[in-house]
Amino acid sequence: MSTLSRYARRLRNHDWFYDFSDDHRAYTLGRDNWKAIQQDKAQLNKMGEKVANVADALFIKYKPKEL
Repeated sequence: MSTLSRYARRLRNHDWFYDFSDDHRAYTLGRDNWKAIQQDKAQLNKMGEKVANVADALFIKYKPKEL
């Protein structure tokens, strides 16, 4: 699986409101996934401007409007 497809999958499945959770397990899973998303994004940025732009577009696509 490519870094870009993994990044998209993580964004698509991310609990964007994990930091509001009263359930510690949900918070921990959300926090860990967010860290993984950030690591993927850093790798994608190193691959060049075109890949970074695609990653930015994916982020905008999957980030809820409320945030």
